[in-house]
Amino acid sequence: LFFNRFLRFWFNLGYYGSPSKASIALALGNGVLLLGTLLAWTRLRGDWWPWALPPLAVLVYFTLSHMVVHAQVRYSFPVVPYAIIFCAYSISRTLRRNTGAA
Repeated sequence: LFFNRFLRFWFNLGYYGSPSKASIALALGNGVLLLGTLLAWTRLRGDWWPWALPPLAVLVYFTLSHMVVHAQVRYSFPVVPYAIIFCAYSISRTLRRNTGAA
């Protein structure tokens, strides 16, 4: 049930029947955002980490509270900007590491 509600909340998947093309596109976009957020929190620890705990708490709070009450993708839209911040940070750090830029 947890996995099914997580899929509904972030990816608009997990319903009966086949998903639409828009749902698949949304799932890919949110999947990239969540993967970038996970990468930032597991591999790119640094000075920024304690300062970024409140936005992470907002992401976790929204996910858990809406999964308990009513998991629909429209309720995840207000917290997508927080995931964008973490994903952008992990992309920029990865590009800097791979290109050797300062």
